Amino acid sequence: MKLKRVVSKKTGRVGFRGRYIDPLTRKRIKKTFWFAERLDAENAVKSLLSARGRREYNIPDESGWKLTYVELVKRFLAAGVVKSEQRLAALRKFLTLNLLGITVAGEFAGRGTLRSKCTTLAVDRGEAYVNKCVLQPLKQLSAWAAEHDIIPHDPLRDLKKLKRENNPAPHKRAFTAEEIRAIIKASDELDALNGCPYPLSVAFKTLLLTGNRPGAVAQANVGDFDEKRITLPPGRGKKRNGTATIPPAFVVDLQRYFLMRGRPAAEEPLLVSGEGARLDGRNLRDAFKRAATLAFVQLCWPNRDPHTQFATPLEVALSIHNGRLAGFSGAPPTDEAKKALRARRKAAVLALTELLKPQVEKRLADRPVYALRATHITWARRFVEHGAVRKQVGHAARDVQEQHYNDGAFIDAGLSSQAVWDVLTGVKELQKQEEKVEVLPMAVGQMAPIVAPVGKIGENGMKKTPKGFSQVKGNSGEGRNAPWRTRTSDPVIKSHLLYQLS
Repeated sequence: MKLKRVVSKKTGRVGFRGRYIDPLTRKRIKKTFWFAERLDAENAVKSLLSARGRREYNIPDESGWKLTYVELVKRFLAAGVVKSEQRLAALRKFLTLNLLGITVAGEFAGRGTLRSKCTTLAVDRGEAYVNKCVLQPLKQLSAWAAEHDIIPHDPLRDLKKLKRENNPAPHKRAFTAEEIRAIIKASDELDALNGCPYPLSVAFKTLLLTGNRPGAVAQANVGDFDEKRITLPPGRGKKRNGTATIPPAFVVDLQRYFLMRGRPAAEEPLLVSGEGARLDGRNLRDAFKRAATLAFVQLCWPNRDPHTQFATPLEVALSIHNGRLAGFSGAPPTDEAKKALRARRKAAVLALTELLKPQVEKRLADRPVYALRATHITWARRFVEHGAVRKQVGHAARDVQEQHYNDGAFIDAGLSSQAVWDVLTGVKELQKQEEKVEVLPMAVGQMAPIVAPVGKIGENGMKKTPKGFSQVKGNSGEGRNAPWRTRTSDPVIKSHLLYQLS
């Protein structure tokens, strides 16, 4: 291949142009190598022909291993593979951090080294962070590079995530009906105390009755509510949104809630904070935790404890939530009697906090505001078919029958929200009392009688065989096939003495 020196008329760059025959396509191709030195251009030609020749004999091209990590990440982010802006921003953030210190793509093949680095990093950051923010983006980057023939294969395909031994994955626990009622009551008390014009308990009830994710419901507007359901967006990837129906009885409460807000327009938020702004995820979680803490303190309140005369559940709940003793309003007292009373109140709050904190924290464990979704599913499945619950909350079908043969038009998702409303209002109970079976006393050593299902006595005085038992025909004959030699499940009814030989 002869190279001719050329100069670009647009940029003024110096390069070398030549023609070569592609080993794969056998076509004559003209190409310009923009190098100032001829030797560099000749080396580039040799590298190009070598790479195409390796493809001819199906030998992997290993030049991609030398690609720098920064350049590889730059190509991946510019490829437009990730459509979600939120996911793209997260990948850009975590891949740019490069907490494992990767310099070139060839280091992906050293899985043992990467594994040890992840284990060391998990000591400070935790296994969950390493799995989600380090390993998962790297595995996605490596898979993309292998798919686009930048590297010969995906070396991180079989790299497993770290086991969460020290910090297992939390599982959301459902609330009982009594606890939900207490939380709603405590939320109204806190709103009245803080002077909030709009109760947050309406938002908590809506999240419970719809059973959908708090983030999706919080983004809904007034125009999305048609007095039957809240129209939510389709969702993102596997995070689907459900039908989000509203029971008719709660529709009246929502209409009263809108009147309280002065008939908001269709583009205004469906649910607002106590001050009237759109719900924020962090503030919603904090408000729910405050209400739940106060509710659980009230449920666990020791009425017979003498310290309860000098402390209130609100003071104890604030001490547990804030991690320190709640302050007292007003100037410090100057009178000795008032000083002694305040000291006694402090001692009472500290004593009750120490007593109730383990119980309250046990109830609060794995029960954020997201647990209202788990509560809806748990309650509804107690009374409604699972298909209606899945349609209400947005879960995917679990088998082939539901995916292809079960028409969703015949499934009423409103049964799920109605069942949850009935449990919340006390119409239905989650736990039914089992019927007690009376057991007659028996003497020591006495054998318990065996009760066999016996049919009713017919007109001819013979006992009819109960339904479900096999009968033996009374055919005449002798020998091994005689009726009296046939073994039956009921020796009383099917005895050979009941048959008459003709």
